[in-house]
Order: sequence, then C-alpha cells, then structure tokens
Amino acid sequence: MENSTIAVNNSTSNALIWFNASDSDSNKSASETYCGGELGNTDKIAGGVFYGMVSLFGSLGNIFVVLVICRTPNLRNICGVLIANLAVADLLTSAFAVPVYYYAVLAVSQSNCDSVPLPHRVAGTLLDMFGIASVVTLASLSVDRSFAISSPLKHKTFMTFTKLKVKLVNIWLGAIIYSIARGLFPGVITMEYSAYVASIGLTVCFVIIVTSGVVAILNVRRNSSRVSDLHQNQDGGRISEGMRQRNKQVAKTITLIIILFFVSWTPLAVSRFFNPLFYIDHVSLDFWFLILGCANSAMNPCIYFYRHRNYREALKATLGL
Repeated sequence: MENSTIAVNNSTSNALIWFNASDSDSNKSASETYCGGELGNTDKIAGGVFYGMVSLFGSLGNIFVVLVICRTPNLRNICGVLIANLAVADLLTSAFAVPVYYYAVLAVSQSNCDSVPLPHRVAGTLLDMFGIASVVTLASLSVDRSFAISSPLKHKTFMTFTKLKVKLVNIWLGAIIYSIARGLFPGVITMEYSAYVASIGLTVCFVIIVTSGVVAILNVRRNSSRVSDLHQNQDGGRISEGMRQRNKQVAKTITLIIILFFVSWTPLAVSRFFNPLFYIDHVSLDFWFLILGCANSAMNPCIYFYRHRNYREALKATLGL
C-alpha cells in the first residue's frame, strides 16, 4: 500500500503543454507568428538559470526513480511500472524538451524570425508529446490508486500486467500521433483549435485526478473509522493500525500532489485557454508560466523520496550508501 500511494504523482508531471506551432492555414510570416515580442536580458539570464536547474534536477531525480524501480523487485508491481512510466515522461521533458524550448526562445531573439519556425515546431512537438504522456499517465495513476484503495481485491483481480501494457502503449501512441500532427504538420490541426483541445484535455485530466483523489481520501477516512470500531485480537489490531497509518499517508500524499499539480499548471492552462495567442501577447509571462509547469517534473522525485521510506531505502541501496 505504501508504494501505491505514490502513484498519483505527476510529474509530471509534466502535463500537457500548449506550445504553439506555426499556423499554416494562412501564409503568415514568421515574425507575425513567433515574434510577438522579445524577452529582456533579465528574463534571458534568469530564465537560463531556472530552466537549467529544472533540466538538471528533473533529469537526475527521474533517473534515480527509474533506476530504483528497475533494481528493486518489490517495487516492480503495477503501481511501480506506472510510476516509472511517469518518471520517463518527466525525464524526457527535463532532459530534452526544456533545453530545446529555451534554445528556440533565444533563437527568436538572436536570428531573423524567418529562420525560427523549425526550432519552435521541434520544441512544441517534444513538449506536447512528453506532456501528454505525463498528464494522461497521472490521470490513469489517480484512477488506479483510487480503485486499489476502494476495492483492493477487485483491483488485484482486474488490473493485470497485460492490461497495463496495452494502456501504456495507447498513451504513448496517442501522444506521439497528436504532437507530430500538430507540431510538424500544422495544417492538420490549427493553432487556435489545438490550444482549446489541449486546455480542455488538461481540464478533463485534472477533474479525473481531483475526483479520484477525493474518492480515495473519503474511502481512507471511512475505512479508518471502521477499523477503530472493530473488536480484533492483538495481531489483527496491529495489522489494522498499520493499514490505517498507510491509508493516512495515502490521503496526505494525494493532497500534496493535487496542490502541486494545480499550482504548477493552472497559470499556463488558464492563460492559453482564454487567449491562444498568449505566448505572443505576453511573451515574458508565458515564458515563466511554462517553466513553472515543467518544474512539476522536477518536484515529483522529491515527493517520492521524501514521503516514502521504501523509496529512500531503495535509493540508498542503489547508490551503495
């Protein structure tokens, strides 16, 4: 149960990214599409520091998560595999998408705008691909954990590794197809339409995450009340008390995850939903809102290792400490 509490994480999250590719429906110049404004020197320097920190710590943290799960047999269960998939999406976001995006932003400032669309499309494609995989995995994990807490026996029977493999393949295929179609072939999906679709998709995933978290918390409280009312022998009492403590940890972890996810992604989601061209009209704000969302990928490993002793012990064993 302790291992399963982590599954609602996110990385990260990293959630959906609405970085906008060029609008090919009209033959707009790149300056109209990408050069709505330039970042100031302060934004470039400070942004380089923060983007670099997110990329470095997000990469290292998620590498540790994947290594710990791969090298620890008792963590290689349904929940552990889902956590590893989320960590892989967060790792790819931190290691590749974030640096490419920062380069694309600098390329706008340092080059003729006519030469910039390709870096922007590549950055947008990577951010979309890994962000979609991350947020959909996070929603799937939330539902899985809620199901496991509410009906542990049914969950063990229903959720098999075969079904899990199918789910993961579908997640990555969907993310790859959508992001490539929108980023590298912008005529397939227009900029405004994709912004609304992405915002609606993130909203749906967030509702699923919150609803699953609330259901899990309510079940934890209900089960704790039942346990306290049961008259059991000494051994049974100890087992029930241990389960009650783990369930309380579930509730606290879920609450923390939801708060961090909400704080990280709400500014970007709201701004781009109401204004698909927000990244042009408010270049500096969009620049910082995006890195705030990506920072969720770097925070997730901290939650894993801080909140759960079995992950800390597995990390120490992996590092030979």
